[in-house]
Parts: sequence; structure tokens; C-alpha cells
Amino acid sequence: MRIWMLILLALLAIAGLKETLPSAPLLQEPQASPAVLRVCWGCPYYSSIQAALDAARPGDIIEVEPAPVMLGFPLKYSLPYYISISIFQDGIVISKPITLRAKSSEYEDPLVLPKVYITAESGQVLIEGFVFENADLSWYSGADLILRRNRFIDTNPYTTLEVSLGGKGQAQLIDNDIIDSFVSVFEAAHVLLTSNRFLRSDIDLRSSSRVILEHNVIEGAGVEILGPGDYSLEGNVLIGSVRLDQRENLIGVEVYLAAQADPIIVTANRNIIARYEKGIAIGGSLCEVGQEEWLQLSGQGNVIEQNDQDLCPSDYPWPPGFRKWTSGT
Repeated sequence: MRIWMLILLALLAIAGLKETLPSAPLLQEPQASPAVLRVCWGCPYYSSIQAALDAARPGDIIEVEPAPVMLGFPLKYSLPYYISISIFQDGIVISKPITLRAKSSEYEDPLVLPKVYITAESGQVLIEGFVFENADLSWYSGADLILRRNRFIDTNPYTTLEVSLGGKGQAQLIDNDIIDSFVSVFEAAHVLLTSNRFLRSDIDLRSSSRVILEHNVIEGAGVEILGPGDYSLEGNVLIGSVRLDQRENLIGVEVYLAAQADPIIVTANRNIIARYEKGIAIGGSLCEVGQEEWLQLSGQGNVIEQNDQDLCPSDYPWPPGFRKWTSGT
């Protein structure tokens, strides 16, 4: 009888000890690393970008290599770009978070993309190192977007290459060259344009929650603000024309006013605006101001000079940070 009592007490002690011991952590399945899918001509991988996009999982990386041969002869010696009929189609659709990267080096010709439609609703889409020649890009979805070190150029005199940004996520344009094209930001949630070079390429900002332009060089074009939103211009250089005797009817920063429920908020700090017909104009090119209550204007340290008319209208109550800069002030 005593033996059974001892066994029972031992079992109760073991049970109490198990309750006091920390439970072992649950084993977690390791997260799969992003796969790298190669797109190249004549290789045992993918022969088109869209095929790689369709096969990729969210978060994967697609690297596109130059296509050295087309129709039996070296393309490098016949055209200015490495292009392949197989690799590049009329347009591609990006419907999932993905990284799309050109693998050409500085010693190789650039890779030219067709039109790009971004429809992914979550995650991040990164496009890096391509040339968009006469090929539009549209982003109106919920995914975040990063365009980095690309070149947008329109060589067709009858069309206009357009970069359309109107998504619900966050978009960043970083270190791109944008030439003879048009950038439209319409009803976007948050857009950052930083360290880009715009040549004869207007920037159209319409009814967007938050848009930041910082450290860009804009030459032969301007910035148009055409709807309510919060717009910030920080450290940009806007040059209307290289030669003063060839100045066109250009405006550096143009703000359109109209009766509306939400205000236009413009903050401009440390920008240089020069060699335009009008440096900053409120109310369009005619400078007709009539809805000042919808405009909140602030800033400091701007250099606005060498324009035919620096501030338009001149009798508008410009904040001190917008007045024509002169040395010693």
C-alpha cells in the first residue's frame, strides 16, 4: 500500500513540475527567399518578360539580360539598343509585387521596355535600369511603386510618352532621366519625386493627397498644380531656357485656383527658379487671382530671378520666402 502511495505522490510531483516549466517555442517554417527569374534570348530560362511575370511568386526578382541576336545578325551593330522580338512585347502587366531589373552594365546598350501597366494591389513593385522609349507607364493600383535609374524618352513627334501615377499606395521616382515626356500625378495617395532630371518634360499635379518634389533638375518645362492637395517643393532647380533670347511662353511653377472644398497647400523651400516668362504664377498664365482662400502658400530661401516676371501677379501678398531674391537678403 505504501508503495502505491509513493508512486502516486511521484506522479503528482512530476505533473506540477511540468506546469512550471516554460513551454517550448513553436517551430516556424522558414520563409522562402525570393527567387531570381532570368529573361534572356536563347537561354534555357524565360524568353519573354510577361512569361516570367506570370510564373513569378510575389516578391520574386526578374532580371532581364540584353538580347545579342535578332533575325540572325548581331543587333549591337545594327541598332542603338539590344532589343529582342521575343523578349519585348507591345505591353506588359505587373499584377503582383515584384522586382523587375535590367541586368545590362554600363558597357552594354540599355534594355528598352514596352508599355507597362501596374495592377498589383499590395506589396511593392520595383522597376530599375530600363529605357522607356515611346512607351507609357500607368500605376493606378494599391501596391507601392519604385522607379529607379530608368530613362523615359519620347522620340515620336506625334505622341507624348506619359508616366501616369494615381495609385493608392506610395510611389517613388528616384534618379531617373525623363526627356520630352509628361509626368501626371492624379488623385494619388503619396508620391515622391527625388533626384530626377526632367528635360522638356512637364509635371502635372492634380488633386493628390501628398506630393513631394525634392532635389530635381527641371529644364525647359515646369510644374503645374491643378487641384487640392499638399505639395512640397524642396531644393529643386527649375530653368526655363538655357539661352535668355530663346525664352518660350513657360512658367516655372503654375498654381490654378478654383472654388473647392479642400485647400491647395504649397510649401517651397530653397528652390531656384530662373529664365522663365513667369517664375511663379497663381491663377494660370493670366495670373487671375480670385480664390485666394483656397491657397495656403509658405516657404523660405527660394531664389526667383532672371525671369521676365518673377512673381505673378506682382500685387499678390507673397510670403517673404517667395519674394525675388537679391544678394544680401
